[in-house]
Amino acid sequence: MTGFRIANRTLCIAGVSAHLQVFKAEPSPPLLRTSGIPSKLTTKELITRATGKVAGCDREVTCRFDPDTILVQIDGIAEYSVSREGRSIEVVSTTKAVPRHSVDEAILGPPLILALGLHGVMTLHAGSVATENGVVSFLGKSGSGKSTLAAYLDQHIREWLRCTDDLLPVDQGTDAAEALPHFPQLNLELTDQWRPPKPERLPLRALYILDQTSPPESRVTITTLPPTDATVTILQHSAAWTLFPPELMNRHLAFCARIAETVPVRRLSYPRRVEALPEVAAAVQADINQLI
Repeated sequence: MTGFRIANRTLCIAGVSAHLQVFKAEPSPPLLRTSGIPSKLTTKELITRATGKVAGCDREVTCRFDPDTILVQIDGIAEYSVSREGRSIEVVSTTKAVPRHSVDEAILGPPLILALGLHGVMTLHAGSVATENGVVSFLGKSGSGKSTLAAYLDQHIREWLRCTDDLLPVDQGTDAAEALPHFPQLNLELTDQWRPPKPERLPLRALYILDQTSPPESRVTITTLPPTDATVTILQHSAAWTLFPPELMNRHLAFCARIAETVPVRRLSYPRRVEALPEVAAAVQADINQLI
């Protein structure tokens, strides 16, 4: 396995994808191995299951937890082993005839997100831009427009740079929330990755929840979510949270509540028309300026 510097953490990962290689740690840390992979299910093991989009398709993901190892089974792709400290990820077995690129792509989903969670890093489904004052993120489900909006802001607002397309790790261990955008973004070209020498840590300045119910004729509106609603919404837009074991789930719930109390959380409603994007960009920029 090779060492990689992802989300301000160093992990050993058995992956060879080009999107992962740009985050290779220099020098590579010592090889870390899990202390045993369970060969059969026992009644004492904790099991979590969820269905989500992995490697381009909706797939069932099953996690088995024992004292030393988290075994992550992704239907139709592979089985992965994550050490309980989150320091290493290995490929245990692969589905017959599955392409290697699918195995490498899937390792950057639930296995990596679980490993980072064990390091105190939670991952949000968010397209984000780095501004001169920190990271501004747009949360939404697949197809909600978060990637399109982040790309537009990158192209049309000076000194605003897209730093994530779909997934944003956030450090939950600091008093002030910090975004950790060094994370492989599979939908971006290698040259567009937020990678060294760009900063690993940036203040998280604001979260915008994209309102998917806005009709085409509606106007752009930005409203503040109260902390309770914001906590639930952040949880709903967290990656792989339904796979977390109880102790990690409790930490994540506390993290969502803390983010809702310390970071402005807004609901951004706007018409789903390309012609509306200049008005959306102006509204977001004005809102950010009055937050500073």
